[in-house]
Amino acid sequence: MFKKIFFYFKNHLYLSIFIIMIVVFISSFLFSLSPKQLKVIFLDVGQGDSILIQTPNHKTILIDGGPDESAVRKLSQYLPWWQKSIDFVFLTHAHDDHSTGLLSISQHYSFKNLIYEKEYCKTATCKNLNEIGQKQKSTIWSPEKISTLNLGPNCKLQILKINRAEKETLNNRSLITYLDCLGTKILFLGDLEKKKETELLANYPELQINILKVAHHGSKTSTSENILKQFKPNLAVISVGKNNKFNHPYPETLSLLIKNHLKIYRTDENGDIEINGTKSKFYYLKTEKLNP
Repeated sequence: MFKKIFFYFKNHLYLSIFIIMIVVFISSFLFSLSPKQLKVIFLDVGQGDSILIQTPNHKTILIDGGPDESAVRKLSQYLPWWQKSIDFVFLTHAHDDHSTGLLSISQHYSFKNLIYEKEYCKTATCKNLNEIGQKQKSTIWSPEKISTLNLGPNCKLQILKINRAEKETLNNRSLITYLDCLGTKILFLGDLEKKKETELLANYPELQINILKVAHHGSKTSTSENILKQFKPNLAVISVGKNNKFNHPYPETLSLLIKNHLKIYRTDENGDIEINGTKSKFYYLKTEKLNP
């Protein structure tokens, strides 16, 4: 009798494994046939930053992890269920609203490459992040060692150079990244302040963008008119928490964006903001919530 029960469960176990293998194969096949497009999703993580990039060649990039576990819950909505790793993880700077969520994310996804300012990143979160990277056998990069990530045909992510000396504030040592993929050009400014924007403008006089990730949640210390006039974005995205204590985004910053004819999207009002791009159309946009 026990022999029959054993063989019954044994046979069903093999059947279950077979079914799972078929499902994984079909899912992977369908994923490989999906249209080759760029997706950039500004995740609604409250008062903080977390941005997911999925390239046409199925590379996954995460810029910042937000202030808490919100980002890891969001990632499960956008990444296929079988994906357990992220190709490139960037920490722009060590403030909690950008860094803390990476610890939760690391419990669900391994980081193949981790790019952050290890030399000056001295917080407890940075220490934990370094230990996680070593445990996961991530390749840990200093931003000074990387210029451009080639992510496939007509798709690259560039780390823009500014003076990031130790004497600078954390905001002004933010990693500044520029995505140019299928004609969609996005500048991610972290929490960079106006005085460092001047340096960025001098270093990259020919840079042109479609979309600006507004620095520092739209604070009054960031986003000068010069950066809007020189780089000429036509769309602004603000990652910001609803009814936050900092009064972000600052009314004058919003007025400046409107004055320069930028269309504005905000995570506190629109939820997740998704930019899509294909060869035939350089970008189109959809949001989780309609404008209020």
